[in-house]
Amino acid sequence: MKKTYLIFALMVGALTLTTSCSDDGSKEFPANTVQVVSAETEMAAAGDTKTITVTGTGITASVPATCTWLTASVSGNTITVTAQPNLERQTRHTIVNIVASNGDANSISVSQFGAIFTLDAPASLSASDEAQQISYAAKYNLPISVTSNADWLTVNMTDDAMIVGTTANTTGHPRSGYVYYEIGTIKDSIQVVQCEFDKDIVGKIFYLAGTNPSTGKLTYELVQVQKADDGYLLDLIEYSADAGAQIASPIFKLTESSFKLPMGYVMGHYGQYVLGWVGWDANEGYITWSTSLGMDVSFSYDDEYQVTVGDMVDDGAWGTYEINALQLYAFSSEEFASGTRVGTFNRLAFPWLEEYEETAAPRRSAMAKNNRTILTPFDTNIKVANK
Repeated sequence: MKKTYLIFALMVGALTLTTSCSDDGSKEFPANTVQVVSAETEMAAAGDTKTITVTGTGITASVPATCTWLTASVSGNTITVTAQPNLERQTRHTIVNIVASNGDANSISVSQFGAIFTLDAPASLSASDEAQQISYAAKYNLPISVTSNADWLTVNMTDDAMIVGTTANTTGHPRSGYVYYEIGTIKDSIQVVQCEFDKDIVGKIFYLAGTNPSTGKLTYELVQVQKADDGYLLDLIEYSADAGAQIASPIFKLTESSFKLPMGYVMGHYGQYVLGWVGWDANEGYITWSTSLGMDVSFSYDDEYQVTVGDMVDDGAWGTYEINALQLYAFSSEEFASGTRVGTFNRLAFPWLEEYEETAAPRRSAMAKNNRTILTPFDTNIKVANK
């Protein structure tokens, strides 16, 4: 290898010597008169204007015809490039072609950063009744517009955060509003529910309402959220009154405006029967009384009906099945099993809670109890999937 290098060096030297000593009539070409003196070529995603300074006379500048986001204008030896906002995440690139009146030319690459937006905030947030400011980390490089739809709710942006503010809630019930934001092609919202569980939910009587699939009519049970020594209960107030003892299911507080209603707990004795909530997938025809499954109840205030409501959804723990209906179920024993089930007092498909007021006219779900059925015959088509 070393020898080869020496031979190559000698050949190069000889070639150089021959070239330098000969006169083959070659000409020297003049230097390009269009040279870049200074250039700002990285453009902000929000839209930007930068300048490029070049040498030469009679300068013109252009971008490729396929580039629609960048324009170039010339004043003497200064080229001004202007970029439109880049609403896509990807960085984009193009070329500015520069030509002098003598035909000399040069080109320079220009890039524009892609859009950045991150917001560390939930789709729905629960706030206490106190006046407060809640900060959520944000990162963005485009102009962002934020608004709210309630006079008690404010929203502002700093360089690195979204600040959601609330005034004190003295209404005695949950209240909800929305924060809206728009950035680039993104339009979205955050629901804000202001509530304190012990003040705005506990002690209130609700309709637990739904549709009875057997009749196709709306039906309900009257329930009350109560505080217990070791947590909270959902009391069936009419059954408790009839039985002379409390008929209630434990509930588990999730947030200041939500709780979980579990299935399969012994609620109490009603005559010869033991009552408990049974979850039902009304579409698939399966039931469960597993205490590890349930429905999540989230409270808000319905401005149209001026009433507190609790929307109920499956908690997602039942595999491929979904609890979209409840059965107030009777068993012959405190051991809930296929062999001890007797039948159902009431069936409520797609249930929800609505605050009850005795003197109020019917609103979202208030109705006569003309369709309550006591212990309808057990439906043998219903299947047990108790996991």
